[in-house]
Amino acid sequence: MGVRVSWVGMAALLLGSAVLRFTALGWGAPFVYHPDEHFIVHPALDIVRTGDPNPHWFEYPSLLIYLEAALVALLQPIVAAPLETNHLTNGIGPWDTLPAQWPFVAAGRMLVATAGVLGVLLLAWVGARLHGLAAGLLAGAFLMVCALHHQSGHYLTTDVPSTTLAIASMAATVARRPRWVLAGVFAGLAAGTKYTAGMVVLVPVLAALDLTAFGATLSRWTRIAMAALAGFLVTTPYAVFDAGAFWDGLQRQRQNYLAWQGQEGNLGWYLDHLYTAAVGPMIAVLAGLGLAVAAGEVLAALRRRDGLGASLAFVLPPLLFVLWISSYPSRAERNLLVMLPFLCLWAAAALRRLCGIARPPWLAASLLAVAGGVVLASALPPLLEFNRRLLLPDNRTLALEWLRENVAPGTKIAREEYTPQVQADEYAVTYLFSLARRPYSHYLAERVEILVASSNIYGRSVDPPYIGGEGAREFYRVLFGLPLLKEFPQGPWTRGPTIRIYRVPLGPAPDVG
Repeated sequence: MGVRVSWVGMAALLLGSAVLRFTALGWGAPFVYHPDEHFIVHPALDIVRTGDPNPHWFEYPSLLIYLEAALVALLQPIVAAPLETNHLTNGIGPWDTLPAQWPFVAAGRMLVATAGVLGVLLLAWVGARLHGLAAGLLAGAFLMVCALHHQSGHYLTTDVPSTTLAIASMAATVARRPRWVLAGVFAGLAAGTKYTAGMVVLVPVLAALDLTAFGATLSRWTRIAMAALAGFLVTTPYAVFDAGAFWDGLQRQRQNYLAWQGQEGNLGWYLDHLYTAAVGPMIAVLAGLGLAVAAGEVLAALRRRDGLGASLAFVLPPLLFVLWISSYPSRAERNLLVMLPFLCLWAAAALRRLCGIARPPWLAASLLAVAGGVVLASALPPLLEFNRRLLLPDNRTLALEWLRENVAPGTKIAREEYTPQVQADEYAVTYLFSLARRPYSHYLAERVEILVASSNIYGRSVDPPYIGGEGAREFYRVLFGLPLLKEFPQGPWTRGPTIRIYRVPLGPAPDVG
């Protein structure tokens, strides 16, 4: 009976997670609207085009870039898409990918979605090893419906693959005979996908701790550390071969995390985001109860001086991690992804313990099934709504269609980031991250006829914290006084930022009071 339940449960997790993550995976096609996907696509295209395996960019580690490069190399003979990434040559912004290159992005997204599904199954196995079959299946199901994991599974970004590799490290740690080397390798691979995911190495390190056998502990730690380093360097080899560029990339990434000065209360913000959005209230509350139980087990292990490492392994790493990321002034909810497996394990263990109070056992099992179903049902609507919205027309695509129908080819157009991908073979295009980086007089002098603005950019200048200062605010004040040709607002039946298309009248800057 247990074997049958196990197979049926894993099949249900496989089917459910695949349907959720592969639905709407082609959103935005043939345009790439996620701002972070180009960080993977462009270095991969460069590697295949030039034959140089050095990514020459290290704000991300290299594993996912290499996997994407392999997909590009496999698909290139089939799709015959250009591999050029020079935005000046392509006539697009540096954050853009050519529509002809869309198949490469689609393949990468499929890889990420597959990694997400695999992560769900692996976590179920880890949970079963730690807390029994029922709790394991619940842990996998909880990860399946975690909004942050589900959403990130639709993007060609590092977060979901690195989380899956982190779970693989946990799986090697809790095997019937712990595989310390394999746990270290997977932790190194996780770090080789997303630097911060390397924190999972603490799981095998703590699990290997034996207060009664220091020599054995030291031997295990050595094997884990060497394996983790090998896993990282095999997938990011130019950390050694191009150490200067690698170090510069790390420093730039650190500066990105330090960029948003003045934000306070980040720990509270991260915890609130976990509760309200990343995992949802029910799983978050259960996770809190599970953490309390796990903390009690740590104290019990301290008193008996036995099993302390195993008790700490799934408690201390995520707590240290959230404290660490909270020390940086920037806030990025995607950093929480590597914590989600721990929260799901805590939540599943707590629900199993709560329902296990009931007697007889069949009643406890029935309560666990019903309670688990209620938690999953409460988490599903936001996921389905997210998928529905991904399938809606994007304002940027609609705006591009309008431009093609209403603006003559060859017209001088200036656009900022998060706007339609107007290409140089259609119009005389000037790209700027923000239109406010040039004074209005510049556009007059260059006889630019159309200005295209996005709420994702101008919203940062006209609303706190006023990115760009008073100069940017003044520019957009002038811009908003120009003749508005067309606006594509955010709404229930479209997605993406608000797009505004303005005509530049000849003559001096308008007086907008």
